[in-house]
Parts: sequence; C-alpha cells; structure tokens
Amino acid sequence: MPTLKERAISNVKWCQAMFDGLCKDMPEDKLTHGVDNHALWTLGHLALTYDWLAGALVKDAKGASPESYQPLFGMGSKPSKERGTYPATAELKATAAKAFEGFVKAIEAQSEADLDKVPTCDTGAFASTRWECIDRAAWHTGWHSGQVSIQRRSLGLKGLMG
Repeated sequence: MPTLKERAISNVKWCQAMFDGLCKDMPEDKLTHGVDNHALWTLGHLALTYDWLAGALVKDAKGASPESYQPLFGMGSKPSKERGTYPATAELKATAAKAFEGFVKAIEAQSEADLDKVPTCDTGAFASTRWECIDRAAWHTGWHSGQVSIQRRSLGLKGLMG
C-alpha cells in the first residue's frame, strides 16, 4: 500500500504527464495559437510555479528557471501570440522538466510530518501547509491542461482521452 506522500507524488506526476501529452504533438508554429494561455506560455508558467512550490517545501531551493522568465511567465504576465517573444521550445520544455523534477525531489525530501508544516515562504492564500502545496500543484497543472486542451481542439488535434 503506497504512503500518502507516494500517492501525492504519483498524482502530480500523472498531472504533469497529461500536460506533456497535450503538448507532445502540437505543431511548433501553433504553440501560441488560439487561447490566451497557450501551450508555450503555459510551459514557462508551470516551470516558474514548480520552482516556487519547491521553494515552499525546501527553504532556499534552487529553481531551474532563469530570472528572465519572470516577466514572460510569472504572475500577472500576459501571454503573447508572437512566437518570437519566448525562448526556444526545446529550452522551455527542458526548463519545465527540470523544474518539475526539482519539485518532486523537494517533496521526496519531506517527511509526512514535515508536510503538515506551513510552507517555508509566504504563499498568500494559495497553501497553508506543504501538503496543500502538492495538492495545489496538481490542481494548477490540471487547470492549465484544460486550457491547452481547448487550444488543441481549436487546432483540430485529437484529444488525449478520446
């Protein structure tokens, strides 16, 4: 029987795998097409979010995202339809994968008792415990996956779940 922490890790990994699947076959020239929070913006935004949440679990966790991502993908940023606004897709995907990996390692570094504690930084009303940081990460990835799913539909691409 998996522990609560193992189940939480499995859940965030599943959510991230679903998002990755939504982006996998999207044509490069359509990554900024359609919806406001398009796939390319979401890649960078999730990278920053995973870095932030890793830091909420482990004080002073080193993030994967460069500082230049903040104005492009951070809270309050506005997605651009102009492809040239963003780093190369391969860079964004690699950064997002590294940030997600860092988030999972931050979870793994916690005991279940540690996860009952408050986050190591102020998260506003986002999460009051480290467990909630994990739960909110899954929700956040799912939220943006829905937006990318709409983008896929607008492009006539097949859905992941039928």
